[in-house]
Amino acid sequence: MQCQSYAFSSHAIKRMFERGLSRDEVVTAIEQGQVIKESSRSTLS
Repeated sequence: MQCQSYAFSSHAIKRMFERGLSRDEVVTAIEQGQVIKESSRSTLS
């Protein structure tokens, strides 16, 4: 998934700071990450 920009909520920024993650690391995870386990609570069809 490639997007021109991402918007991070204040909650997400707080968690990134707590976990020592940079914006670039999070964007890379979004764009290049892979699903390792599907949640049984998933609402996607």
